[in-house]
Amino acid sequence: MSVKDVVKKTLLKIQREGMTVTPDVYGKAFCIEAKKAGLNLKECYPAEKYIEKLEGKAKQEAKDKKIEQLDDLLTFLIAFHKREQKHSIVIEKQPNNSKRVIKSYNSILTQALEPSFTRNLQERVKTAVEKLNNNTTSLSIMQKVMLEKLIYDRIDLDRDDIYSHTTELENSINHIIQSLATLISVGQSKGGSVRELKEALNNMTKDDFVEEQFEVIKEKLEKVAFSLDEEIETMVSQLEEKRDEVGELQKKVENLQKDLEEAKKESREDFLTKVLTKRALMGELEKLEELYERKKEDYCVVFLDLDHFKGVNDNHGHDAGDLVLKAFAQTIKEAVRKSDFIGRFGGEEFIILLPRYTVREAHNFAERMRKMVEKQKIIYKKKPIKLTVSGGVAKRSEASCENDTLKIADERLYEAKEGGRNKIL
Repeated sequence: MSVKDVVKKTLLKIQREGMTVTPDVYGKAFCIEAKKAGLNLKECYPAEKYIEKLEGKAKQEAKDKKIEQLDDLLTFLIAFHKREQKHSIVIEKQPNNSKRVIKSYNSILTQALEPSFTRNLQERVKTAVEKLNNNTTSLSIMQKVMLEKLIYDRIDLDRDDIYSHTTELENSINHIIQSLATLISVGQSKGGSVRELKEALNNMTKDDFVEEQFEVIKEKLEKVAFSLDEEIETMVSQLEEKRDEVGELQKKVENLQKDLEEAKKESREDFLTKVLTKRALMGELEKLEELYERKKEDYCVVFLDLDHFKGVNDNHGHDAGDLVLKAFAQTIKEAVRKSDFIGRFGGEEFIILLPRYTVREAHNFAERMRKMVEKQKIIYKKKPIKLTVSGGVAKRSEASCENDTLKIADERLYEAKEGGRNKIL
């Protein structure tokens, strides 16, 4: 069974069960039908790639529970950490690697906090992400409660936003359907009147055509012609009215579609730096991976992380930190090609996807960024802010999959940090 067949079955099921068509409802129904058809689509298992980033017991338990959806993964993580320790979220430690494990958890939580449609949580998300990125040991119980509430608020607001837009769209479509049904009904009623007149003529016998009945026949034909003229005029008038109504509804649908497209665009853009969000960047990475699998078109991944960024916030304030992040993002944007992708991976860490780059070309690009940042002068409230950046570079063909490519680049970034910072590996 093909994906098109699954789509048809899904729409029939939604119609049959009278469900309201929202992206969430359609997505769940589609995945159920896809599983029945034996199709293994990665879109139906969005939590899988994040489970792979977990460590130890949390990773094994998540796999054992066969968690597929992000909402279920978040619920599991919260419950898991509640169970592990009563007063704080404990990060599983490994020798000389605890900071990297913490970074893995923080990355997943940051992804969960990013709004996909709603733009009403920007300040709360910003504060939460800063706390996550500044965390090096564990989260307090108050921070845990704050994160849990923010995640659920984000999910609820997203659903409300989508429901609001899809409800308006559904109402407009229903109006169009009703208008078309009225037009069909009008056509059928007029067609019925014409059929009755036709039958009356067909039923006339030879006796009706004797000379003395000529006037009667003439009168009947005149009535038929008059009736037809009248009905045609009425129908044309009604069609004109309905055409105007359908035109207005069509404009409304087009406006709603524009609103949804705008909301989708905003959900792809980091509200501070105006580069791609982590979610949107991962979407572009998946597209590059598909090209790699089909055509072996190689690509490189560059991790860049501002050194000692916490010190900028501590010494100059968060407004200064925001200014630095915007300036850094702008520097990268001015250096990349149109075919490249820049995303904020979390806090002060950025990823650049470079299609059709060799490792040497990608390393040269990252080195150029390092030198530009080192020379850059940022003045905040008449005080200079000195910056450096560290980076890691990896090529897809040296890894087993796209996630492994990210992992290699991330490990090289970590080595650059451990090796003194302000370098590219």
